[in-house]
Formats: sequence, C-alpha cells, structure tokens
Amino acid sequence: MSEDSALYLVCYDVVKNRRRYRLDKLLKGYGQRVQRSVFECELDAERLADLKTAALKRIDETEDRLHIYRLCGKDNRGVKTFGLAKRIVHPDHYIL
Repeated sequence: MSEDSALYLVCYDVVKNRRRYRLDKLLKGYGQRVQRSVFECELDAERLADLKTAALKRIDETEDRLHIYRLCGKDNRGVKTFGLAKRIVHPDHYIL
C-alpha cells in the first residue's frame, strides 16, 4: 500500500439491475470483490474522490444504499478473514 493510500470497504444495496450492474462494473476498476456487493479498494484521496463522484452518478439516492468505510488507516493488519475468505494482498508496486 502506498504512503498516501488507505484501504476502504465499499458496500452497496442497489434496487434496479441496470444501476447495480453499472456500479458493479465501476467498482471492479477500483478494487477487488470480497462478497457479492462488497469491494475492498486501496485508494488515495484523489481516487477516493473520483470513486465517490462516479458512484453517486450510478445510484438513486432515494432507493439505493452505498457505504464507504475506511479500514485501519494505512495499516491493514487489523483486518481478519475467516472460513473461505482470503486476505487480499496489495503489492507495494506493480510491474506492467
């Protein structure tokens, strides 16, 4: 995880299939799915702001729910997984 990023849990409950599909597709570009409507995302402040803006365009605030939780600051040692859950490891850098 980079110095200026943090780990976020993004959860949603979207009523209509089309909106749900559009939000799901968006979130796949920001993180990894950990459950059907839950994503784990490593985000810096700019990416978090971009995600919020884009996500709010994809939901109906009168029908849908969207939660974004910051987890453990910059250190994700406090995140525990059990059962079939696998800890998602975010490398410090990527080779492309």
